[in-house]
Amino acid sequence: MRFKGTFYSPTQLARLVAMLNKLSDTCVVHLTPDTIALAVSATSNGGIQTCAELSRHALFRDYRIESRAENNRISFFAKLDNLNTALKSCCSHEAQHIQVKLTKKVNGAPTLTFEIDSGDGGMHVRAPCSARGDAVGALRTRPAMEADVRREPRREAP
Repeated sequence: MRFKGTFYSPTQLARLVAMLNKLSDTCVVHLTPDTIALAVSATSNGGIQTCAELSRHALFRDYRIESRAENNRISFFAKLDNLNTALKSCCSHEAQHIQVKLTKKVNGAPTLTFEIDSGDGGMHVRAPCSARGDAVGALRTRPAMEADVRREPRREAP
């Protein structure tokens, strides 16, 4: 699985993550070729289920995703504190180029890496992924079937 995107501006996503961070400590992220969806489970925050879906065109100038999963989708659980911190770092710099990608950096484990280039030098903010979901890991990659539990509920047509 591969993911790489270059932000227009991370501000919209940073605001959304900050709001979700007030409801829960984790969320599930679904990346597809056309959308980025974040969902907070009703069981994690006392009964409130929240889902948000954004067009990739609203956030990213360049966007590439490759996955063997159905519909070319990557799903993972993320610690919202760590994701919020990384996005705040992206927003606080006069960045000319901000790129996020899924790499293997921390002990061979998947890592969500934010590369911030402000013209006078670059900065990397890394959020390690963990298949076990231990406290150190910011993200846990999950099979599509397990991640589907946290998804926007189907609505009936009016």
